[in-house]
Amino acid sequence: MTFTTDDGKAASNPILTSDLAALPAGWSSTDASFACSGLSTGNGCQLTLMYAPAATGSGTLTLSYAYKNNAGESKTGSLNIPYRATTNHNVVGTPSPASPLAVLTGSSTAVTVTFTTDDGNLASGLSVTSGLASLPAGWSSASTSFSCPNVSVGTGCQLSLTYAPPGADAGTLTLGFSYTNDSGVVKTGTTGIAYTAAP
Repeated sequence: MTFTTDDGKAASNPILTSDLAALPAGWSSTDASFACSGLSTGNGCQLTLMYAPAATGSGTLTLSYAYKNNAGESKTGSLNIPYRATTNHNVVGTPSPASPLAVLTGSSTAVTVTFTTDDGNLASGLSVTSGLASLPAGWSSASTSFSCPNVSVGTGCQLSLTYAPPGADAGTLTLGFSYTNDSGVVKTGTTGIAYTAAP
């Protein structure tokens, strides 16, 4: 973090009035205390902070400081740094009825795949990338593509399929998908629906 003046004029005796030994969990500094002889522009007056959370959480780190402006007047201020630590969660696809699916030949069964995150945190940009455009015999969908802008919990992201086997059959329908998790990491996953059809 770099301290500068907003008009380029010199200020003196900047000090941090917040206690660096009492930072929130996960925050640390290589500086036991902080003070500069003076500041104006550039990067000559810096405070080094690190954030390495051990658990999920969020909050605002508030740092207070004092200084004398170019007219020699004592001034104070504060800086707020919002922060958030999330988990590297995954999206899972859960079929209903549950796999393995056993149906009678000549019948028609509706299957719903519900996509959710495994920790309830928000994921975005889910897209089925494989399996939907070339479904096995007897399987159908209203569309050859599927996507959801957001995924978390509940039934907000569901893919509808139909299995109507014309004859005895067995196999696994595998759907591949991609998404961006709550940490901004692009990830991929698969969900499989084992099925059998018999007279």
